[in-house]
Amino acid sequence: MSHILKQFELDIDELIELVKISLPYSSQIETLTRYSDSIRFSWRGDSFRVSRYLGVEEAKNGMLYGSTTAILLESLLQLNYSLAFEDAQ
Repeated sequence: MSHILKQFELDIDELIELVKISLPYSSQIETLTRYSDSIRFSWRGDSFRVSRYLGVEEAKNGMLYGSTTAILLESLLQLNYSLAFEDAQ
């Protein structure tokens, strides 16, 4: 695994917390499902998969895409990870 991916490794509970603090209107997160290496959830009508390494994909019609919204969410997660987790260490 590359160093870049490894630097963002979180456990699932940390990942859920990071998503909640990163998304505006996080109270609109629905149908959150945990997997061993990722979470899936719906937010404001769109569905996303976020890996423990902060990779984000949007789910549409059973396929995963690197949409514009997914790219923005990934950037928000990485920024907030730096603020919330690295500062705590």
